[in-house]
Amino acid sequence: MPKVGLRKDDKNRRLLEGEYQKPNGSYEYRYKDKEGKLHSIYSLDLQELRRRKEEIKSKNFLKDSHKLTMNDFYERWKDIKEGTIKDNVFRNYCYNYVTYVADKIGRMKVEEIKQSDVKKFYKSLYDTRKLKVSSIDSVHTVIHQVLQLAYEDDYIAKNPSDKCLEFLKKSHGHEKDKIRALTVSEQEIFENSLYNDPKNRIWMPFFITMLYTGMRIGEVSGLQYEDIDFENDLITMKHTLVYYDKRQKEHRCEYGMNSPKTEAGYRKIPLLPKVKEALLENKETMQDLNRSCKRSIDGYSNFVFINRDNNPFNQSDINRAIRRIVKDINDELLANEKDNFLPKFTSHTLRHTFITRSIEKGIPLPVVMDVVGHKDIETTLQIYNDVQDEFKSREMMKLNDYFDNF
Repeated sequence: MPKVGLRKDDKNRRLLEGEYQKPNGSYEYRYKDKEGKLHSIYSLDLQELRRRKEEIKSKNFLKDSHKLTMNDFYERWKDIKEGTIKDNVFRNYCYNYVTYVADKIGRMKVEEIKQSDVKKFYKSLYDTRKLKVSSIDSVHTVIHQVLQLAYEDDYIAKNPSDKCLEFLKKSHGHEKDKIRALTVSEQEIFENSLYNDPKNRIWMPFFITMLYTGMRIGEVSGLQYEDIDFENDLITMKHTLVYYDKRQKEHRCEYGMNSPKTEAGYRKIPLLPKVKEALLENKETMQDLNRSCKRSIDGYSNFVFINRDNNPFNQSDINRAIRRIVKDINDELLANEKDNFLPKFTSHTLRHTFITRSIEKGIPLPVVMDVVGHKDIETTLQIYNDVQDEFKSREMMKLNDYFDNF
C-alpha cells in the first residue's frame, strides 16, 4: 500500500493526508474533531476542498462552537483576567462591557460576528449613545481582548475587531479634545490667583506641586510625608492613588493604591524650593485646621493632601476645584474689562505644562523623561508636539535682535 502523501488523483496531483478521490471523480477530506468523532467534507474541485479544509482547521473542529456568544467568552475572559491586572483597570473594563456591549453585540454568536458588525456597533455608540471616540476606544479595548480569547482558543479564524476603530478615529478624530499646556502668561495668572486670593490659597500647595514636579494627579493625591525628604530635597515616587468604580461588586467607588505601571514610574523627583515652601505651608495649615488622614488605604496612610473629611483628594475633587478657580479668575477679568481669559483645563494640563516649560527652558529630554516617569522619548515629545505661539514669537525675537545688531 502506498504511503499517505504519495497518492495522486486522476490528474496526477498529489493527495495529502486525509484527502481522497472517489470513483466518480469528486474529492473527500476526512478528519476527526477534538472529541475524536470522524467527519467528512466533499467537493468536485480539489482546490475548493483544500480551501474548505483550511477553513475548518482554522476553527479547530470545536464542539458546539456555533452556540457560543461573545458574552460567553466575556465570562471566560473575566475568570482569566481578574487578579492579573490592576483592580481599577479590570473594573473599568467590566463596567464598559456590561454597560455598552453585553445587551447588544455581546449577544451575537462569535462565529457570526464580522468586521462590519463591529464597525456598525462602534458607529452606533458614536451616533446614538453620543460617546466620544476616546470613550469608544475604551470599549474597543475590552471587546478586542474578549474576541482575541475566542481566536486564541481556535473558536474563530480571526479577531473581527482588528483595526475596527480606525475608520471612526479617521472620520471623527477631530472631536477629541487635545490637551495643551498653559502658556507662560496663563500660568502666571493661575499662580497669582493661588497665592493672592484667600479662598484659593488652600489649593496652592497641591497645584504648585503639580506645576513644578510634573507628577500625575494620582501621584500627588497619594503623596505621603514619608515620600518627602525635606533635608535632601527629594520626593520618592513609588505608588499612585486611584479612585475607581467597584460597582461590579459593591456598587460604589472606592480608593486604592497602585504601584507604577512601568519601572520608569519609580523615580526620585527634585524638590524645588517653591514646592518645598508650598508643602511646608500645607503641613502647617493642616495642623492649624486639625486635619489629619487617619484612614488606611491598602496599608497606606499619612497622606499630605486631604479634604474636609480627612480623606485624600480624588481626580474629580481636583478638576472641580480647577473649574471653580478658573471661573472666578475669568469673572474678575471680565469685571475689569480684560480679555486675557484662562481656557478650560483639567489636572492633566498641569503635568503637560511642566513638561512644556522644562523643554522651553532647555532641560535635556532624558532629564525631563526621568522626572516625569516616561518610559520612552516619544511619549514626552507627543506632549510637546505643538510649540506654543507665545514661545515661538519670543524665540524669533532673538533672531530679530541679532539682525538689529548688524
